[in-house]
Amino acid sequence: MVDALNLNFNHAIASPRNAEPEEEKIWTKILTEVSAKSRNTMQGASIIVLGDSAAGKTSLLSKLEKIDNPNKGSALEYHCLSVQPDARDSSYAYSLGTAGGALGPAENLTLPLWVLDGNEKFAPLLRHALSANTPSKTVVIIAVSLDNPSPVHSLRRWASIVAKEIASKYEPAVVNEAKQGQERFWQEYVEPLESSMTASMAPGLEDTGLLPLEQGVLTENYGVSMIVVVTKADLVNERSEQAMDKVLCDVRRFCLQYGAALVYTTTKNPKNTQLLAKYIVHRAYGLPFTTSAQMIDRDTIFVPAGWDSEKKIEIVRSNITEIDVLEPNREKVNVVKEPEVIAEDTQVFLARFADMLAKDSATNGQKKVDDAGATASDSPLASFFSNLLKDKPQSTRTAAPVSEEQQQAQIEKIFQKSDETDSAA
Repeated sequence: MVDALNLNFNHAIASPRNAEPEEEKIWTKILTEVSAKSRNTMQGASIIVLGDSAAGKTSLLSKLEKIDNPNKGSALEYHCLSVQPDARDSSYAYSLGTAGGALGPAENLTLPLWVLDGNEKFAPLLRHALSANTPSKTVVIIAVSLDNPSPVHSLRRWASIVAKEIASKYEPAVVNEAKQGQERFWQEYVEPLESSMTASMAPGLEDTGLLPLEQGVLTENYGVSMIVVVTKADLVNERSEQAMDKVLCDVRRFCLQYGAALVYTTTKNPKNTQLLAKYIVHRAYGLPFTTSAQMIDRDTIFVPAGWDSEKKIEIVRSNITEIDVLEPNREKVNVVKEPEVIAEDTQVFLARFADMLAKDSATNGQKKVDDAGATASDSPLASFFSNLLKDKPQSTRTAAPVSEEQQQAQIEKIFQKSDETDSAA
């Protein structure tokens, strides 16, 4: 539409019958400049939505597009996000030297939005969704559900996939330039001006000296604008405050390292979804944005990039009394194994038992003689043990070894039964 308008304006200027008054020429010139500026500054951006299969990407997209049944199922889906700027916000913005031009009240903007399937095997398709010339025009949204038991692990996995595709598509010099832009954006962050104060009333803010980045900020810089969206935020009301503070601290520290903004969303409250749409345009084109960080309502948390710091995270962390780790421990747990008990070989046990039996008989000096004059060696008991030693094949690990006291008790029981048998006979 902008190109068509520009073509019509150029045609009107070049027409030989163009004898319009000077005032009309001025308006034509202004409109031509505006259309050219919009064409130069409002093109080339790309929005990419990533996340696991159950991260809530489809529900998030339906709220952003304001449709009930979005299409789903493709490996890389393409959508158009239509944005109508709020005229009431056009006067107020961050005082950023890198901020671009604003849209007029009657203009709208259509953003290309790509949604990658939750299966990592489709990750190579990301290179087609990244901006053509520079990663600085790409806004990466990583969605993670609040019911994910390990949200930071999921976020790091998707961030590493983005880093791999960026390195394979762009030249190192282009990536380094985009990284510098992300650092400058973070350094230039200031709180939004109060509602009674316009940007024109605060001159010189963009000329102030830039402070170096704090420790731990943007240690993983890929040159893209990154937004972490925590879906199903209504679950905070079903869990303990301690547990939710632990998740919040972990996710905020991740955002600090990657230079990302943080937005909590829920389908039950569209407030932060609308905020997310405005922030996407702000990061993609530098358009005005006036909302400051929100940490009061636990289901609508919003942390813009540049606002957070380690000191602010420690304020929340200091209220966590439990000492357990914030992220599930993925290290291999050393399992203490019980010592293996090896049973004594049956034949060895029987041989040892026969020796004990012979020694016991010799010690007592008793020799049982039957009616036929047979000795103890010919008794049924001795024959029984002799047959066991000869006929049974060797086997291993049958029964655990018994103590000498138990063996002595078993021998006495055997002798008692033998005496009873002889008496009966």
